[in-house]
Amino acid sequence: MKKICKRCNAEKGIKKFKVDKRQPDGRTITCRECYTGNKLEKFIRTPEQIESQRNKLLGRKYTLDHRLAISAGQKLAALEGRNPLKTTKRPHKEADRKCLNYEIWRQDIFSKKGKVCEICLSEDRLHVHHIKGFHKFPELRFDPENGQVLCISCHMKLHNRKQSNIIN
Repeated sequence: MKKICKRCNAEKGIKKFKVDKRQPDGRTITCRECYTGNKLEKFIRTPEQIESQRNKLLGRKYTLDHRLAISAGQKLAALEGRNPLKTTKRPHKEADRKCLNYEIWRQDIFSKKGKVCEICLSEDRLHVHHIKGFHKFPELRFDPENGQVLCISCHMKLHNRKQSNIIN
């Protein structure tokens, strides 16, 4: 039994084609040489075409309004049940800190108060800390006055002091 390769248009024996159960005859549409070697690829797409296609997809930047619109659309799809992979339930409290509004609030704090720790004046490994708790005061989550810039060590000391006050 013979079959014609879709790439090189050569008629070859059925054994020259790889097995592919998705095809009606159970074999790939290209012969083994074309399937593995792909000799015609350099003639089909030039390096300029490959680079052009790569640049179209690489580093694509969306405006803030566009990102908010995409987020709103995804939330609406999840509410309507159109996307079974996304749910409206949040399994972990850290999911609240991964939303776009949180990132906007964080950048706003950095721009207003500078990128330096407010306690020790360090400039590395900075965190943005909620003065009033993130989960206890949901109305103040994204309020610019409810944030301060701290380095990681000062941030941990602050939280450890709070925990020791709660225990005692």
